[in-house]
Amino acid sequence: MVKSADSESSNVTLSCNKKNKMCYCGVPCNIKIATTVKNYGRKFYGCGNYDGYNKQFFMWSNSDDEVDDDEELCILVASQKTEIDSLKDMVHKMNKDDEIQHLKVVVDKVNNEVNFLNSKIEETNEDLMDVVNSIDSHVCQYKKFKFVIILLIVLVVAKVLYF
Repeated sequence: MVKSADSESSNVTLSCNKKNKMCYCGVPCNIKIATTVKNYGRKFYGCGNYDGYNKQFFMWSNSDDEVDDDEELCILVASQKTEIDSLKDMVHKMNKDDEIQHLKVVVDKVNNEVNFLNSKIEETNEDLMDVVNSIDSHVCQYKKFKFVIILLIVLVVAKVLYF
């Protein structure tokens, strides 16, 4: 506590002000203690710039009201914290939704590439089947040609031996 000779009505100024009341001039108010006979020891809010002549801000501090105000403030703070948590959850969900959308795009691209590669595989398989069929055809012709040549050799040998 700091002693103050600001006015006849107070000689003690409490510098800690948890209410943060503001004077009309924009300066935070201090809680002061009245020293008059009529209101001795009663707390009041006064401008931090009060010089003893120009009155700016004055308001009695009522302990019961302060308790009520503190409870209301606590309820408001709890409500705001709940709302902040809710907004954080929404942002987190939006980020997850954005990530899901991004992953869906990636999956679509991969699926398109897989489909393209599958079509290329089908084309390659068709080409390979054509080559296999061509080879089979050539092998069959080769066997026929080989049979004909062996048959001719046998006929030539038989003609030479028997004639």
